[in-house]
Amino acid sequence: VKGHQARSLVIMYDVEVAGPACHLDVIVKVVREDVDPELTRKPILGAWCDSKKLLAYEYKALKSIHDHVREIGDERFLAVPVLNYFENPTAFAMERLHLPNLRHLMLKQRWSRAGAPPAALRRAFRNTGAWLQSFHSMPRLEHTAARRPHRQEFVESVRRFADYLAASGVSEHFLSTLMRGVESTVKETLSTELPCALGHGDFAPRNVLVGQDQCVAVIDTPARWWYPIYEDLGYMLASMRLIEPQLSLHGLVPSRSGWIRVFEEDFVKGYFGHESIPWSALRLYQIQALLATWASAVHDIKTNSGSGWLRYKMRRSVKAAQCRQQVRLALEELDS
Repeated sequence: VKGHQARSLVIMYDVEVAGPACHLDVIVKVVREDVDPELTRKPILGAWCDSKKLLAYEYKALKSIHDHVREIGDERFLAVPVLNYFENPTAFAMERLHLPNLRHLMLKQRWSRAGAPPAALRRAFRNTGAWLQSFHSMPRLEHTAARRPHRQEFVESVRRFADYLAASGVSEHFLSTLMRGVESTVKETLSTELPCALGHGDFAPRNVLVGQDQCVAVIDTPARWWYPIYEDLGYMLASMRLIEPQLSLHGLVPSRSGWIRVFEEDFVKGYFGHESIPWSALRLYQIQALLATWASAVHDIKTNSGSGWLRYKMRRSVKAAQCRQQVRLALEELDS
């Protein structure tokens, strides 16, 4: 064991397996026994699930994705080998790919003096969109359940986060303006029954690994839900927008917002190809993802204490402020 990293639900061990005939770097994910019960009260897009079940779902999902990628043989995608599943303690092992994630590659460009976004990153985003489209073509897994396939359920989801933020002191005028804009756009642009597919659930740059020639692999999904395709797309767009302040070093270098818009275009075109792009639907789901992240940050500010609490609170306060700004911008884009 070379090291470990504790997360909210699991501990990830970095393991080196060596023998006379092989050498392999492995990640072992083990369920934590000391999960904070406060987590289950945090507002999230889905619903909380027993952590042992969730790890079993992730093992099955990653194995299915590996088999799918190997079967289609698309050179833009990498298959992540999944090894063993263990029941006591609940854990699974997967081969470690020594590749940077998309978020890391974005932030490496912070000091770049280039006026245009790097061509290699643009290609990585196009491949990421294509990967998601291919993932959405996969069939349901045995444990996959339907979630919010109707447009009215989407409105109710957005309202739930808005109500939570209002109860936490966020301006009711801002939130009521937001809800009017969302409801109006939903009626104009979304069909009653939404196009659904296998959902990733955390489709963000940090979970996209980028290899040679910008081929991509995607990790960290239990594929627990069958939901509107716009949810994964909107979540990625929201995550990209929240990286922009770090990419611009919070104002110390020229704004990279133009780069983010180019990456958005590349990602979405990678998904839709030559089809028309439903930008209004994507912005709606981007707003939902931003509200979920905002509500999560507010919850953390209210409930965390102990060692290092003040520094953590400051970070989460910055995140909440960024979410509010990006929600406002996305709402303006809906109206434009």
